[in-house]
Amino acid sequence: IFPEISTDTFINSAREVNVLLREAVLLSNQIIQTDIGRQIMESAQKSDTDKIQALLREIGIKQNVQISYTPHSITFQTTPIENPSLGLQTTLTIKLIWNKTF
Repeated sequence: IFPEISTDTFINSAREVNVLLREAVLLSNQIIQTDIGRQIMESAQKSDTDKIQALLREIGIKQNVQISYTPHSITFQTTPIENPSLGLQTTLTIKLIWNKTF
């Protein structure tokens, strides 16, 4: 027999992903409309993740962002800034391609 279903955590996770999605749209709009994409790519080429984090903060990204990159893409894995010590968290992963030849 299965335990009683409680949707509280699931609903809270959906609320958190809304915040993460708003910031993802902010980031993508900045890449489309400004020179920040070039700055991110140049920083990634130098493996300067701290600079990329600073650029994200400058445009208004407030959530936790883990950044990884390869010769063909950059990945932003975001989690809510609130309660970072809780075990499993809502996570949004965004992978942007910058070189399709690899």
